[in-house]
Amino acid sequence: MSSARAEELVRDDMKRQRKDARLSSSPAPAFSPASDFGGGGGGEGGRHFSLEDVKRIVQCACDQRSEELRAEYDNILVGQMQEQFNCFTQFNKEQQDRDMASKDHDEMDYFS
Repeated sequence: MSSARAEELVRDDMKRQRKDARLSSSPAPAFSPASDFGGGGGGEGGRHFSLEDVKRIVQCACDQRSEELRAEYDNILVGQMQEQFNCFTQFNKEQQDRDMASKDHDEMDYFS
């Protein structure tokens, strides 16, 4: 999910919460803040995150996930490239062995 889409969802959820709070005349449900983002909401009402806080949290999560995916992609790519190189090397060796076996003894003396 892109950060723009996440931001849009958060904005819509905040609007819905405000509407629900007006209709029920009770405060909007509180969010328990994550300890990584300023922690310790404490208190009975908890803490409400501002739109900027949510943007920062979502951006941080997206950046972290992007790094994880990039590292996973790099590992897979290195493995596949190594496998391809090994296949090429094996094919090349077999081709050389076949060529050497099919040549006359005189020509083989030239290579040895």
